[in-house]
Amino acid sequence: MDLETVKLASLMAVALVAGGVAERTPSINYIQSPSGNFFRAPGKTIPPENVIQTLPASNACTCKNFCFVSLACLAWSLVNFADGTSECRITDAGPLSYEVENNTQATYFFKEAAVDGTYHIDVDRLLYLKPSIGANFLTAKQHCEKIPGHRLGIYKTMQQYNMLGAYTTTTVTIESLYMDLVKVGMDLYWGDGTLYNDTEIGRNVDVRDFIKPERYIMMFWDSFVSDGRPSDIRQFMCQANPLGIEW
Repeated sequence: MDLETVKLASLMAVALVAGGVAERTPSINYIQSPSGNFFRAPGKTIPPENVIQTLPASNACTCKNFCFVSLACLAWSLVNFADGTSECRITDAGPLSYEVENNTQATYFFKEAAVDGTYHIDVDRLLYLKPSIGANFLTAKQHCEKIPGHRLGIYKTMQQYNMLGAYTTTTVTIESLYMDLVKVGMDLYWGDGTLYNDTEIGRNVDVRDFIKPERYIMMFWDSFVSDGRPSDIRQFMCQANPLGIEW
């Protein structure tokens, strides 16, 4: 087991033990490495048309080394075959440039630098990507979901609500923040199907403006959860769960 794998396993163990948190499957593995941080997504691979080089490789470590010595490589995949052989597929683009394919015999890796924006782990111990672009609601949601293990931000706790204060603004459009929360009838549902009123934030934070049917998406704006038009260009954050905690 290499040093990077040990660091990842230790980080996950701390998260699972702290506070008696039950073990869950991480949405994606996030490996912090001196040579450059990267992600690991089992069961995924690069589409053939996006592969720029294919090399024989016996294990994931060898495949990673092939990528890190290549100036062009931003993502790679180890694919295992029925005859016991494996190959390393390399590409010069990250997951936002193509549709990552499902393959139970493969593992997909991509560099943090392959995704435009800034990553940080916040107080809720989830990993956030703050893209450098604004987008309408549907584009923001699709943008996040193209990256394996990521989703448009869902914020269920008061800790997360207070965390969003860094994005508070009185500007309605570009500097407000989309969240994956939509109106269905007179109810609100998070993107994972959870009813808003069944979460801590739903029991403590009133929703401002809840009138016009065309304003069916919700956003964080000026310290409120407020409805909005899905066509407006706003900021958003993609959310990932590399520690396998409740989210």
